[in-house]
Amino acid sequence: MLLVAMALSCLQDDPVELRWRYAKGDVLRYAMIQRVSTDAGGVPVRQQVSTTLAFEVTDVGPTGTVTLRALYEAVAARASGIQEYDFDSEKDKEPPDDPAARMMATLVGQSFTLRMGADGKVLEVKGYDKVADAMSRAVAGDDAAKERARQALGQMFSDEAFRSRMQQLAPPLPEGKVRKGDSWSNDFSISLPLVGRVNYGIRSRLAGVNDGDAAIEQEIRLEFKGGDDRDNPLAGQVEAKDARGKSNCVFSIARGRIVSQKAAIDMVLVMGKTSVPVHAETELKLLGKKP
Repeated sequence: MLLVAMALSCLQDDPVELRWRYAKGDVLRYAMIQRVSTDAGGVPVRQQVSTTLAFEVTDVGPTGTVTLRALYEAVAARASGIQEYDFDSEKDKEPPDDPAARMMATLVGQSFTLRMGADGKVLEVKGYDKVADAMSRAVAGDDAAKERARQALGQMFSDEAFRSRMQQLAPPLPEGKVRKGDSWSNDFSISLPLVGRVNYGIRSRLAGVNDGDAAIEQEIRLEFKGGDDRDNPLAGQVEAKDARGKSNCVFSIARGRIVSQKAAIDMVLVMGKTSVPVHAETELKLLGKKP
């Protein structure tokens, strides 16, 4: 038995190749939960958004580049503290009156497309501007109010901004094969309203392989450049300090997809003379076929 255990251990340490694998017509369904907690003047503020996204593979190129159509199947959102609402599209016929909840409710049925390389690099996102338009139409008020909301949401939910957000969930995989203990790094930038350019530095390490699943540990570092973003005139109004986080991911080698992921990031947001600690968590889980 000892020899068998040693042999299995050696096999687990064999080099492996981590690559996304898709076939045209595949549908991957993910549940994603995002939680943000902070403190506003002594008042605990909690927000949680849960979404179910279905990714249909519409095209696979000869080099492994894939085109996906993403569809929002369900949305749930709740908040406490400054705002109070609780909505679940699978249970509630109508969203609450809170503007944020009503905008989130409009996501159900919305879709966009993205193109991704075999290494996981998100090359392009198209159609998310239409999602932002749908959200702005849910804002109460006259046409001027809706237009202001459309412009604000257009910055936050532009195609380019969402490409960066998708890349946060699936950092590019390493080139070639890796063994247990090997590490690789990925750096990329995103642009956020009021904040400006944010540089991401993600260092990943293959923690081990068990039954064909690769366990990947990640150290996340964020650098907020603020005023360096010339294309964002509002950049720098909000700064962030000590922004760091960790992530644990399970990647199926044979199926070529993320099975689950948990990430947490802590930072201090600075707005003028006010400093606010923020803790953000993201959970991602692969679901089965739609019942």
